[in-house]
Amino acid sequence: MFAGESDHTLDAKHRLAVPRRVLDAVAPDERTEMALARGTQGCLFLYTRSLYRLVEQGITPSLLGTGDEGRLERAFYSSVHWASVDKTGRLTIPGRLLEHAGIDREVTVVGLPNRIELWSTDAWRAYITPALEDYDELARRMRAVRPDAE
Repeated sequence: MFAGESDHTLDAKHRLAVPRRVLDAVAPDERTEMALARGTQGCLFLYTRSLYRLVEQGITPSLLGTGDEGRLERAFYSSVHWASVDKTGRLTIPGRLLEHAGIDREVTVVGLPNRIELWSTDAWRAYITPALEDYDELARRMRAVRPDAE
């Protein structure tokens, strides 16, 4: 499980130093390559190989490539890039993915239970500020959706 938030700066070659907390949470055999993909709400998703397999199982394949399923498949899978993580813990983010997320140099790395999200720092702040203001209400609503939650 990933958690936390940290701000980083890409180098001139669009390399991100993967936070130590992320690498420490990843099995040693999954630290050398990770999947980057177009995310939702203007971010990028970063997955280990095993988590990526779960994503593949979760996206229902469209037999004919039509409708919303086909559109999601094409939009997501066409963006997947397997990035090597070098010995110093850096990975290179392709320009097309940086463009999707509006990332220039400043990146916020956000840990969630099943993935890492990479956001433009400005976009992250614009997204999270209202959520923090509504935090108690969001928590109340989530308990309403999940009656087992306390």
